[in-house]
Amino acid sequence: MIVGAYFQRGNHWNLLVIEPKKKVLYFYNSLGETAFQQRHMLQNWKNFLGRTLNDNKNWRLEVPVHSKQTDGFNCGIYIVMFAEDHILGLPCIFEKKDVLNKRKEIAATLLLYEGIDTFECYK
Repeated sequence: MIVGAYFQRGNHWNLLVIEPKKKVLYFYNSLGETAFQQRHMLQNWKNFLGRTLNDNKNWRLEVPVHSKQTDGFNCGIYIVMFAEDHILGLPCIFEKKDVLNKRKEIAATLLLYEGIDTFECYK
């Protein structure tokens, strides 16, 4: 399984989960996926595979049922939650309070590392 987030047009995060053995590309957009986006995503993936592996047949794109954001700033939190739930095989349905709790959890984790010189890892 390959899990990746991408920044759409510089203002919105989306999530892709690729399962090569199943030949499935899962697409999560917390604002909702348009038919154009779905076609574009699958075609770009097939083009990439055609150029790199010469094997782009029988792939399909799936858009699992998932929660939609109701604000303009939590897309990053949504994709983290989508990724976690997808990997665990859970439905990607959650409430506003779950999003707030995840935001707090991520903030608390980041604050644990405040002041740590990350470059020490490279010495």
